Parts: sequence; structure tokens; C-alpha cells
Amino acid sequence: MEDIPMKNISLEDIIDTCSNGKKTKEAILEDFSIANRENIHEIFRYKKFHNDFTDFLTIYKDEENDDILGIIRPCYYEFFINLLRSLNIKGIRIDNEETTIELLQQIDKLTDIKTIRELENEFPELYKLLVEGRFYMINVRNKSLQEQKTLKHYYYSCAMKESLQGFIKTQAEAYKRYVLDRYKYGLKTLEVDYNDYIKEYFDVEKLNMYIAETYLNVCENTDDLISIDKYLPTLLKYSEELRKSIKSEDKKIDYEKRYRIITLNCRIINLRDRAEKLRNKKVNWNITHTPRKMIARKVGQPRIALFDFKKIERLKEINNEKSEFYTKNKPLLIVTGLKGLRGYIAYIYQNGEVILDKDSKYHKNSAMYNFHIVDFEEFTKLDTQELKSKSTWISHRKGWQEKIEEIINREANEEDKKEVKEFIKKYK
Repeated sequence: MEDIPMKNISLEDIIDTCSNGKKTKEAILEDFSIANRENIHEIFRYKKFHNDFTDFLTIYKDEENDDILGIIRPCYYEFFINLLRSLNIKGIRIDNEETTIELLQQIDKLTDIKTIRELENEFPELYKLLVEGRFYMINVRNKSLQEQKTLKHYYYSCAMKESLQGFIKTQAEAYKRYVLDRYKYGLKTLEVDYNDYIKEYFDVEKLNMYIAETYLNVCENTDDLISIDKYLPTLLKYSEELRKSIKSEDKKIDYEKRYRIITLNCRIINLRDRAEKLRNKKVNWNITHTPRKMIARKVGQPRIALFDFKKIERLKEINNEKSEFYTKNKPLLIVTGLKGLRGYIAYIYQNGEVILDKDSKYHKNSAMYNFHIVDFEEFTKLDTQELKSKSTWISHRKGWQEKIEEIINREANEEDKKEVKEFIKKYK
């Protein structure tokens, strides 16, 4: 089974709409908070986070089972967004090495804070935390001496401290740990499975319907086939189950529920038909990017046979070389493969030359193919052996960059420009 995050869902929403009434909303929220607090503590060895990151849960698709429910796990994305917010990093960030550097730079900036006013201006979320902590300590003073001792110990073990500089120091240390160990927490979330709890305290039929409607809302608001294909197979299987439930003589379905099922089923069928039209329009390819500015990126570890470390390192090296090459030699268009061509990327240049490359997550062989744009549709239907015989095959031997640069830097003639325009018109 391969874990593929499908969608983040609001915990409060599913409690409000899908709880079976065996526990109160407050009790369910507390159960999830305690469970995730244990996950957090196991990684960071810290008794209390600023919150337990249970506003959202993530549905993961189980490759062996296409049921709607999937596997419900903690939401790593919520943790990551809160990390950015606490360190006052604005805007959407991809969770990568560049973001790690930015987070660590903010922590360095935090250590230089000297006054309350600076903290409020530069790190408003941490300022709120300090204020809340000081109110907490005021209330502690009203307790008995024994209670004060216990509560103060809890306060300090939560990396608080009453003095500003003590607070800054312990928060900087804590956040450095969160930043550097966050991927461990992400892996930990993949070990957690809330499904048994969900089945005990939620109406699974209602939850399935809620999830299906969530998926549909995503799909109905995009023409991106990659996004639609992420959900469509699961929705179609669920559609079959819905039809069976209406026909079943074992269950009496009230009018309101029957209407909702029929409406939901119609939406799924309409989505299937729309996806087919998009597929026919775009064949197996989708123009995903018209570069203006490309930024070199470090490429993660490719998926290779277990323990083939030498090959893994070589492919990582090649991937990084490719990233730098396409950053330097910006294409006119980047086109990604769909369906059976998933993992293929075509870089198209002004002169109509195509460099067909492969993502090592899907393909272990990293060689590239070159052909002209007029042959695009025909050549991308060939198997690799036929493609190799009909196109220019470029392996990653010494000098491959110079060989491709010679191809893509050829001056475009009027016919080349016309063919590129026709390609864009067809695929966009």
C-alpha cells in the first residue's frame, strides 16, 4: 500500500454532521487532542504544544481499497502551516529545504529580540503566547502552595518562562527542534490510523457522503485532469455502492436521503463525462506551466529498488543537474503526461524542439528523447523501444548538456513558430 494524501477535512465539521451521538462533541475533540499530543510528544519530547493540531484530519487513499473512507490520519499540513504562522512567515510555502533555511533564519531573528514591543511586531503569535502564559502565572498565585508548585513546574516544562529573555531562549530552542524534526513528525502521522475510532463514534454512511461531496467540490471547480483523476476512480466506485443502496430491499431509505443520494450520484456521473471530454481534448498531455522565471530546486530521493544506494545517489545527482539545466535553458512550455504517460515531462522550445524527460519517481531510467513538435502526438504514443529508434536518444554521458543546448538553441524559422502556435491551441 502507498499512502497518498487525498484531502484535509475539518474535524469540527464532521463531528457536527456525522457524529452518531455516542459521545459529545467536546469529548471527541478531547480524544483527538490527547491522541495527537502523544504523537507530538513522541517526536519532540515536549509536554505541551501551543495546540494539538486537531482542527483538521487528512484522508489517505489506500491503494488496495478504493472505499471513500480511506485511512484517517493526523493532518501534517496543519502542523506545518502553524509552524510558519508562529514564526511569522507569510505566503504559501512548499515544505522543502529552502523553507527550512527560511524557518531557521526566523529563529535567529527571534533570538535577537530585546523588548516586548519588538516581539509583538515581529512575532505576534509568540507575543500572544507570552501574554497567555503570564495570565496563567497570575492565576497560579491564587492556588495553594502545593498546587502552585505543580502548576509552575508544568508551566516551565512547557518552555514558557516568565522573563522575556528566558521565554525567547526556550522558544527559540523549541522551534529549532520543531523545524529540524518536522519530517519525523510527518512520518509518525503515517503510522497513525483513526479509522477504528471513527467507526465507533461516527455514522460512517454520513461520513462517506460528506467526503464524497468534499471530493466533488474540488473536482467540479477545476479543469486539471491530474486533480480530477486523483478522486474520480474512488467516486465512481462509491457511485456503484450508492445505486445498490437505493435498490436494496433490506433498507428503507427516507425521501430526503434518497434525494441526496440521487443528486450525489448524478454529480459523479457528470464529473466522469466531463473528465472524458477533457481527456479527449488534451489527449494524454496537459500544459502545466509557461515559465517566466524558474528556480533551481533540490530533488528528493528517487524511488529505486531497496538498498541500491549507488544508483540512488547517481539519479539524485542527475536530477539536480537536470533542474539546473532547465533553469538555465528556460523552455517556452512545460507539458506533463497524464494517465499512462504519468511521470513524463516534455520541455518545448521556441524552435519547436521537444525534450522528453522522465521523473525518477516513476521511471528508473533517466535518459531523454528529442524530436520535433509536429511528431509530438505520434511519438508519445510509442513504447520506449520504438521511441528510441525514431527520435534522438540522449543518455547522461559526459557532454549531454552541450548536446541538448545545440538542439534547443537552433534559430526558429516561421514554420517552427506556426507549428508551436498550433500545438498550444490544441492542448490549452
